[in-house]
Amino acid sequence: MLTRRRKEALRALQKLTEEKDSITYEELATELGISKWSAYELLTQLENAGYVTSELRKCQGKCGGRPSLRFRLSPQGEEMLKGESYLETLREELANYFQLAKKDLGYAISTVREKLATTANPLLQSARGLTMLLLELKWRSSSLYSRIRQSLRTGDDLHLISGAALAGDKEGKLSKIVRRCQETLSRLSKVQKEIIASILREEAKEL
Repeated sequence: MLTRRRKEALRALQKLTEEKDSITYEELATELGISKWSAYELLTQLENAGYVTSELRKCQGKCGGRPSLRFRLSPQGEEMLKGESYLETLREELANYFQLAKKDLGYAISTVREKLATTANPLLQSARGLTMLLLELKWRSSSLYSRIRQSLRTGDDLHLISGAALAGDKEGKLSKIVRRCQETLSRLSKVQKEIIASILREEAKEL
């Protein structure tokens, strides 16, 4: 399991290897402000989990040619950090729409609608589309919005948003977006649905 401490170690490793291809556990210890043995333990745990690789290399310079153990991110570690960064960007974007909605709900809806019109990525389509539908529910019926918000516990509950929006759309203005959300949701993994649900659950309760 990737704990907060292990994620911090991975990010520090990524930072330290931007200019060189690998580091020692002592270098990681200095960066994190922990003992070198704690750093070594962290790196070993991460290597066992597949996020880090290590190799013995002959040391150059003052160490007299003694081999040293050096660490770098594995492809799996790089992919994980890339995903973490993407998730944080998505969280910030959706949070921004809800912040806008606190000041001007109509403007927030039009802003996310405009973004949605140029979105091709299925995860972004779903996240932006469901955000817009939630805001539309708030605009049309605070009580229905509240019920849907409270029902949003897991990724499997995301379909409730589009269903409620369709039921409350007497003029048929949202049907195209609802269909698009339903189609993109069917293409997402369980993990991706859980990510969207967790973000919307947190942001919606503040509106």
